[in-house]
Amino acid sequence: MKKAPPIRQPLGHNLSGTAMLRTSEQYHRDLFSMRNNVFIGGNLVGRDDSRLTTGRNVIDLTYDLVTAPEWKELLSTTSPVTGYNVSRFSHLSQHPFDLLQWQKLVRTLCRRCGGCIQRCGGHDALSALGIYANEIDKNRSSYYLKRFTDYLTSFQHRDLNACCAHIDAKGDRLRKLSEQENPEQYLHIIEKRDEGIIVSGRKTASIQAAYADEIIVLPGYSMDADDRDYAIAFAIPADWEGISLITKPSGNNSIDNFDNSPFCRFGTSQSIVVFDNAYIPRERIFMCGEWDFSNRLVSLYKAFHLFNHSGCKLALSEILCGTASLAAEVNNMEHIPHIKHKILSSVHAARLAHAAGVAAALYGEKTQNGLIIPNGDYVAAAKTFTEKLINNELGILNHISGNMTASLPLTQDFYGKETKELLRKFITRNPAIPPELSLKIWKYIESVGNTSCICILDTEDIPGNALSYQDRYAENGQGHYDDIKTLARYLAGVDDTLDDERIRNENPTFGISLIEQSIFSDR
Repeated sequence: MKKAPPIRQPLGHNLSGTAMLRTSEQYHRDLFSMRNNVFIGGNLVGRDDSRLTTGRNVIDLTYDLVTAPEWKELLSTTSPVTGYNVSRFSHLSQHPFDLLQWQKLVRTLCRRCGGCIQRCGGHDALSALGIYANEIDKNRSSYYLKRFTDYLTSFQHRDLNACCAHIDAKGDRLRKLSEQENPEQYLHIIEKRDEGIIVSGRKTASIQAAYADEIIVLPGYSMDADDRDYAIAFAIPADWEGISLITKPSGNNSIDNFDNSPFCRFGTSQSIVVFDNAYIPRERIFMCGEWDFSNRLVSLYKAFHLFNHSGCKLALSEILCGTASLAAEVNNMEHIPHIKHKILSSVHAARLAHAAGVAAALYGEKTQNGLIIPNGDYVAAAKTFTEKLINNELGILNHISGNMTASLPLTQDFYGKETKELLRKFITRNPAIPPELSLKIWKYIESVGNTSCICILDTEDIPGNALSYQDRYAENGQGHYDDIKTLARYLAGVDDTLDDERIRNENPTFGISLIEQSIFSDR
């Protein structure tokens, strides 16, 4: 039976306390030495497969920028666990300023790679586990917090990159997890041992699993007592025995875009993670049958994960709206009033989502062990704003582009002996933009409008569970509903008094003055 790698590793820090953060070269060295368990197109491939290059490029970006002086403050910070400087991708937020910095990080890096930054899932899983482990230990006198703290210490010291596997294959939606005819649709325990557990099942839509160091597994649903064998959470190396990754890579490039623009150098991938009688050692397990805590862990993960949307969806809005404005220019129609109105209206909607994220940080919930959770009501508001944002902006882009991207010939045709001159006249819409530049712009627009990455980002907002996060808050938010109805009753004269104590006493978690002090002290 394979043993887990040691949890604690050499610190990897010099005497000054500066973190020895990994470079992209070191990340590649570790990645390419992993066991081959990735399948693409039915074939077993190495993690150096060229079809994974665009996705790896995104992860490289996060490792390369952290050492740049102008990015250091945003991408790294002091760990409350070790006291050393670590990547913010492994940092657990303790203050609204941490959440604001994370929101800014997500936005700026998404802008740099033209889409999903991919490492958010692993960060959100660590954040959720850090809070949940403390709460379950206090309730059950268990040892999950120590296990998790040991794991996080090793994770930070080694500067690892993790994905999160939390979405099950789901199976028959009308049956509970424990009632499925095919139990493999959900990850579950099939045997318990003193030293660990044996698990089997499927997790889907795991972003960047094919080039992650670790896979952090969380439950995807709240459960009841009958589902206790499905209430599991653990972390394992991505090349662990008994695990296969059936992977679908996707890039930002169009079918024949040869100009290697920044946008086209990046992409992503999604994997079905197949667990086939995989042994999980005890020291890597953070939930094992505690079904009554599954809802709390699911809600914590979604609070952090949906908080990302107030950053990444603003970035995607800026990408799509910027591309639409570029399409308007190359089409010689950017001065038409209704065109600008369409674009700016969408920009404003994205800004509102970003503002909701700021409020979620400022009004976050302080937990018993000093960590902070984004405020759920404002997270739900940000989610609502962003839910149809990308689809709407793609519509604006296609409306402005017209049928150009659908009928745009292959790049080779623009350089063919018999077709070159014919297409130079076809490609020019704005006389101020020469044909060569027009082609470059249209090929970029074609990539943005037709890339599978954008489609993935469009569909990822569709709730994977029967009950979405904002639906849960709608169920639990009867007090807010009653509050606004009470306001109307008072204004209408139905009620003589208005109780506004809740709003009068609502304040940011730490107070604005403390946040300002933190901002200035960290500079």
